[in-house]
Amino acid sequence: MPTWGDGGTITCCTGAISSTMSWPTKHWSLYLLVSICIGLECCVNGVIERQGHAVLFSQANHRSIERLDFQPAPSKQIKGHRPLCPRFQRFQRSIAPLNDIIRQSDARKRLIEAAKDVIYAQSYEAVSVDDLCAAARVTKSSFYHFFSSKQDLVLVAMESQWQWFEQTVLKPTFADHLPPQERIVRLFDLILQGQQAQKQASGHMRGCPVGNLTLEMSTQDELIRTQVERFFREWLSYFERMLCEAKEQGIVPATLNTTVTAQALLAYFEGVMLLAKSRNDPALIATLRTGTLSLMQYQDALAS
Repeated sequence: MPTWGDGGTITCCTGAISSTMSWPTKHWSLYLLVSICIGLECCVNGVIERQGHAVLFSQANHRSIERLDFQPAPSKQIKGHRPLCPRFQRFQRSIAPLNDIIRQSDARKRLIEAAKDVIYAQSYEAVSVDDLCAAARVTKSSFYHFFSSKQDLVLVAMESQWQWFEQTVLKPTFADHLPPQERIVRLFDLILQGQQAQKQASGHMRGCPVGNLTLEMSTQDELIRTQVERFFREWLSYFERMLCEAKEQGIVPATLNTTVTAQALLAYFEGVMLLAKSRNDPALIATLRTGTLSLMQYQDALAS
């Protein structure tokens, strides 16, 4: 077994990692290994030094690593203690490019999250590239490394927001095990919870992010308008499938035009959100939610 001081242990371990693990596993295993190596080397030397900078948890996502920098600090040789071995220092330098990969990947994610939050809280036109960089804690050069313009970032952020909405709200709400008439009401209930939480946190109800961008940008930016239109079409498909099931179960008229009624339901939803936002009163969502059952011509709408 090679001794620790000559760096042989590190070489043996990294060889095992390289030969037995897939790239994603190897990627993080290398960082774990180096973290352990740094700690052991410092303990052996009896010197605790700050090896670069580490911030393990970002504010946006506590499960993501914001930055790991294993660039060795200048050697500080203390009488009676051994410096870091040259082979170990070479190994540290060899993995330095991985730091750039992590930092770049995380910077892009932070910009997307900042765009979703800041533009939703304010508006597209009110937010500048500088504002987005400040909110994401990245430099302007990093911004333009990933995105050609504010519009480019916003289009990506819109897609990310839609994916979250579909996975977190639409799919659970329109699950097959729920009766059709309960799905549309549940949608309003879930949206109500989110809008109430926003008002408690900021004092303002923000409304529908897709609807907000539609009102602001549909006549100003064709790419954004087209993206919003696509989101609405996908949203309508959930309503239309629900209405088709309701027709099969006989709880709405057999003559109901599901395509037109789905559009009416979406228009009603957006109208309720706009009216509630104008009053800064999320409770209006609960008050008007059963209006959807009337639009569906659901037989027991009045009883609900």
